[in-house]
Amino acid sequence: MKLISKEAISTSFEAESREDWAARITQALGTAVDPLIVDHCVGTRPDHSYRKWQHQFEIGECFVISSNDHAQLNTINSQILSTLEGGVQHIYLRVDTSLDSVALDTICQGVKLDYIHITLVVNAKHDIVIPQSWDSQYYTVRDKDQLSLRLDHTEAPDIAIATCLDQIAQMMESKQSPHTYTVSVSISDAYLMEIARLRALHHTYNLLNSQYDWKHRLSIEASYLLNPTSVSDYQKIANTASGLAAILGGATVVLPFGLEPTDQEEVRIARNQLHLLRLESYIDKVSDPLAGSHTIEYRTDQIARSAWERLTKLQST
Repeated sequence: MKLISKEAISTSFEAESREDWAARITQALGTAVDPLIVDHCVGTRPDHSYRKWQHQFEIGECFVISSNDHAQLNTINSQILSTLEGGVQHIYLRVDTSLDSVALDTICQGVKLDYIHITLVVNAKHDIVIPQSWDSQYYTVRDKDQLSLRLDHTEAPDIAIATCLDQIAQMMESKQSPHTYTVSVSISDAYLMEIARLRALHHTYNLLNSQYDWKHRLSIEASYLLNPTSVSDYQKIANTASGLAAILGGATVVLPFGLEPTDQEEVRIARNQLHLLRLESYIDKVSDPLAGSHTIEYRTDQIARSAWERLTKLQST
C-alpha cells in the first residue's frame, strides 16, 4: 500500500465535503453497503458550508512579573528560555508593575521573537514601554481589566456562544475591528460536551466571518483548572483529558492553568502531556479529526444551530 504524504492528508481533509466523504466510505465498504450505515458513519454534519480548521495548536505558559528588580527579571528570563527549550510556543507575561523597554529586553534576552508569540497582560495603571526592536506581529498587549471575549461554561453552550458572537459582530461592525479575535475558554470535566461546544463556536464564527469576506481570524485560548484536592495521579489523567478535549475542539493555544501563578512542576508535567498528545497521536496533523463521530457531530450541530438562532435574534433587536 502506498502511503500518501502528510500534506496530501491535510489537503484531502480540508477539501472533503460531506458528500465526498460519504462516497469514499461507500467505495471502501462496497456499493452493496446499507446507506444507513454510510449515514451513521458520516454523522449529522451539516452540508460543508464551513471552513474547516487545522488542529495545529500552540502550548502556552504564563509568567508573573511583580517587580522590576533586575534579579527577578533575570530569573524570569532563565525560566522563559527553559520553557522554550521544552517546546512552548506562546509566552504570556502577566505584568503587575511598570516596565521600561530595558526591563522587557532583559526578560526576553536570548529569545527569538520571530519564532514565538508574546502576550503582555497588563494593568492600565502601569506604564509599559515596548522596545523599538520588537516587531508588532510577534506580540500582543492585552489590558487585564478590559472585558475579554470568553465562553462561560456555567451558561448553556448555545447562550454562551451567541453572547460571545454578538460581541464579535459588534466589533466587526466598528471601524477599529481587530484582525484576530481571541476567545478565552475554561475546559470543564464534561469533556465530550466541551469538544462539541468548541466545534460549534468554530462553525458559528465561520458563518459570521463569511459575511465579512473572511477578513478575520478566530483564536481560542483554552485553559483548565488545577484541582488542589486531587491526588497527583488523578490530576495527571484529568489534565490529559482536558488537554485532549481542548485540542479536539480546535483550541489555538492551550494554556494549561491559565494566567494564575501555579506550581512550576505541575506546569511542566501538563506541558509534557500536551507534547505526548501531539507526538504520539499526530492530532495536529488532521483537520477536524472528530468529523464523522455521530455523537460529537450531533451535539455540535445542535449547539451551533441553536446558537446561530439566538445570535440572529440578538442582531435583530
